[in-house]
Amino acid sequence: MPFGFHLVAPQSCTAEEAFRKVDAVAHDLGLSSREGAEHGCPKRFYHRNDEYPELSVAFNFKPNWCEMVMFPLEQKEVFAYTPDTLVKIWSGICIHLGAVLGRTFLDIGFGAVQPVEIKGELQFLDWYQFLSKSIVSRWGTAYLRSGPFYKVEEYSNGACGIWLAHSPLDRLRRAKAAEYLGVDLPPLYGKNPKTGERIIIPW
Repeated sequence: MPFGFHLVAPQSCTAEEAFRKVDAVAHDLGLSSREGAEHGCPKRFYHRNDEYPELSVAFNFKPNWCEMVMFPLEQKEVFAYTPDTLVKIWSGICIHLGAVLGRTFLDIGFGAVQPVEIKGELQFLDWYQFLSKSIVSRWGTAYLRSGPFYKVEEYSNGACGIWLAHSPLDRLRRAKAAEYLGVDLPPLYGKNPKTGERIIIPW
């Protein structure tokens, strides 16, 4: 199932400046870039060489903030770039753009960052989340490092990155992590394969 990465940051730069910052992060990790567009939206595509799948990045600018999306990502991207490299790309972009919150999300946008989370409670947890210094301060670094997470990274700007598993393809201990942080996960609905009845799927 495809997934993506989504971040929200204060709008303090133009689209050209934003892409230039993303280019700098990608180039430092040995990736080349090309310009593109989709449905009138400017995009950038990054890859290591022609044998690697491309990573697609798009921005959406609002009056007081901007959002960046890298989508779609599937097994081939995870295997080609490795989870470590993907997180280095995302954390680097978040730091360069001054993101408040960034997070991987499920297909069709489920779990993407919501503007209300910037000053309010987190609405979701996924494989990887970038928490700015202001969000980290809600719990404190020591509390985060003691949580039921696979890994907690500390960045030079006071932000943290929380991994729920080594890979997005692994089983995520999302419910346990959410309970530790006081996050009320929204219900996940599915269908009974035999009856077609709507059911709640446990996280």
